Amino acid sequence: MTISLGEEQLRAIENERVQYATLQQELLLYTLGATGVIFALTWALYTPDTAISYAAGAIGGLVYLRLLNKTCVCCCCSCAPCVLTNVFHVPYLHPTTQC
Repeated sequence: MTISLGEEQLRAIENERVQYATLQQELLLYTLGATGVIFALTWALYTPDTAISYAAGAIGGLVYLRLLNKTCVCCCCSCAPCVLTNVFHVPYLHPTTQC
C-alpha cells in the first residue's frame, strides 16, 4: 500500500523534523550547561569525591536519555506502523500507532 503525500505536506513534515532536531539540540545544550554549573557548585560545596560521583551519574543520565530518544522517536506521516529499534537494534512495531 502506497500513500502519496502532497508537496505541501512533505514540506510541513520536513519543517517539523527540523524544528524537532533544533529543539533537541537546544535542550541538550541547556542540560549540559546545567550539569556543568551544578558540578562546579558540588565541587565547591562538597568533597571532590561527591562531585565526581555526581558527574558520573549525570553522564550516565545523559547517555540514557540519548538512548531513549533514539529508540522512541517516531515520525509517522502515514497510517503505516512505526518500526522502532531497541538498544540492540532489533526492530519492533510501535504499539500505539493508529489511523
